[in-house]
Amino acid sequence: MNATTAIRAMAGLLGLLALLPLGARAGDGTLAPISNTEGSSRVVALAAGAYHTCGLKADGSVACWGWNNSGQALPLGGIPGGPYVSVTAGYAHTCGLKADGSVACWGLFYDGRLGTPEERAGPYVSITAGFAHTCALKADGSVACWGLNDSHQVSPSEDMPDGPYLAVVGGHKHTCGLRAGGSVACWGDNGNSQAPALLPGPYVSVAAGGYHSCGLKADGSVACWGANDYGQSSPLSGPYVSVTTGEYHSCGLKADGSVVCWGAGVRGTTGFPNYGQSNPPAERFVSVTAGSFHTCGVRTDGIVQCWGAGGPGSIDGVDPNYGQSKVPNGL
Repeated sequence: MNATTAIRAMAGLLGLLALLPLGARAGDGTLAPISNTEGSSRVVALAAGAYHTCGLKADGSVACWGWNNSGQALPLGGIPGGPYVSVTAGYAHTCGLKADGSVACWGLFYDGRLGTPEERAGPYVSITAGFAHTCALKADGSVACWGLNDSHQVSPSEDMPDGPYLAVVGGHKHTCGLRAGGSVACWGDNGNSQAPALLPGPYVSVAAGGYHSCGLKADGSVACWGANDYGQSSPLSGPYVSVTTGEYHSCGLKADGSVVCWGAGVRGTTGFPNYGQSNPPAERFVSVTAGSFHTCGVRTDGIVQCWGAGGPGSIDGVDPNYGQSKVPNGL
């Protein structure tokens, strides 16, 4: 697959998503009211971190909820001003890509994961947060990373394949990039074979989880590699239009808006690390994102819905429940 073919394949998948209605609207054009237990939303994109979740609103602002021990959900002084075009969430930090291509980060500052002003300046076209590192993609296909580098998740070895890259994603302590030809290159911790130097594919997107990774092919099938102790690397049959990976689970979004998940937290499982994160509702979604022990999605009616740890009925502060699945009202 050449670069043009890969880009066309991506566009085709995005086109399928675009066919899904984005919101149920009242007669005045506003979002119709919904139950307080699910939360109302004008959110257009989501990012699930370890124990917190962030949503990007249509006006370019960001709202976050869940674990906030280091200000990753709501820093002192509030979330830095946007407008933002995307948001990404790590273990204890959050970053947003601004409309001018620069990056703002907030949360835990250890290990350089928030970046220096020079590192955040960009301009970039996309951004991703791993456990304690951050990577950003430039328009020329090059990648810049900063933060914890104990497994070379920030600075890959010299024998790694060159770009240009179409996308980059951060996992626990590894990073993967989708190259222009459809192959995937990974670097960082490879103790569970989650970060092989090169996978030929061809793929149209890639996702990096805790200790595993998954790639989506143009035919809608998904291939996963790495740890599989809970079945997180054994995808169920598609076809899918997107795939997302958490700590011990993975989820795929189908063209009809249904979500299928595999790994920890499937129906009927109990005990660590099973918290219902792989038991999606029967609703229809336009996007889905996996955190460590929870999953969230934007539904076709515009509502944000989450499942797994930190949901209604859980006691906040009792690990791993930190309110990450309790969508605030009035988003």
